[in-house]
Amino acid sequence: MADKLALIVEDTLNWIKRHRLSLSELGFDCAVAHTYAEAIGLLRRQHFDIAVIDLCLTTQAEPENLNGVFLLPYFVEKGVPVIVVTGRGVRRLVDAMYKDFDVFEVLDKLHFDPQKFKEYVMQAVAPPPSATHNSGRHKPISRERLEEFLLEITHSSPLPHRKPSLRSRSETHLSSGQPRRIFLSHSSQDKPLADRLVHDLRREGYAVWYDSDDIHVGDTIFEKIEQGLAKCDDMIVILSPAAVQSWMVRQELIFFHNEERRRGHNVILPLLYQDCEIPRWLEVRHYADFRQDYAAGFTALQNSLASALPPAQKP
Repeated sequence: MADKLALIVEDTLNWIKRHRLSLSELGFDCAVAHTYAEAIGLLRRQHFDIAVIDLCLTTQAEPENLNGVFLLPYFVEKGVPVIVVTGRGVRRLVDAMYKDFDVFEVLDKLHFDPQKFKEYVMQAVAPPPSATHNSGRHKPISRERLEEFLLEITHSSPLPHRKPSLRSRSETHLSSGQPRRIFLSHSSQDKPLADRLVHDLRREGYAVWYDSDDIHVGDTIFEKIEQGLAKCDDMIVILSPAAVQSWMVRQELIFFHNEERRRGHNVILPLLYQDCEIPRWLEVRHYADFRQDYAAGFTALQNSLASALPPAQKP
């Protein structure tokens, strides 16, 4: 099995060593991604024969772990069989991995058998693919199914109660005098509005993460966006027909929806630019209306942002 390449997506050294040992015994060279963003970058540069992914398939998963689900469309698109190795798994979510996400096998870390693992690897890469597993189907994963799956997980787990010692929303990143940091999510088709909005928000003293300014030639786009998401206090999403059809906008929305679970408060501020089908979980929220009057919409947006700031630091 010469010249076979495996991708290991795992951040625990012990499991990286175990997978690397098993795969090397089968003749694979191994690349390791410690983060999901790093895995996307490797997928874009190299061809892999198989991928082994750590993924927590439970409603109690940390929000950051759920982002690993976004890797699956990349593997399907490139025809790479996937073995998920999970520390915790809910049966219905594991079933969804087989049915909807084209995963070849799901293995439990608590009952992990290296020999069985190697057998599944051999089956996954063997031509023709095994008729008893999913390898070889490679049916596209729709954006809608991806969104439904992640929201099914996040809505199954209510917002956690926070201890009083944790900072409230109004204190986050502001006690040190730093400007409020805002991530702007938008479709490239709505760039004229986005450009104007970024200019006006920065004029009012807000620190805005904007892909046109913060992603440079040679950067890994997915990784830079993930870094921007993690650094920001709030997310403004420009809603339009193009935006709700954008895979990246949906991904950014779900990342911040997971952040709301983790932080225990709302951080997404919708901005309605054009009439469109707003995601179900977002349509119940009040939005700043930019459809007819930019000035009125911007005032409403400023009021929403200012209401989260301590009185002494309101712009």
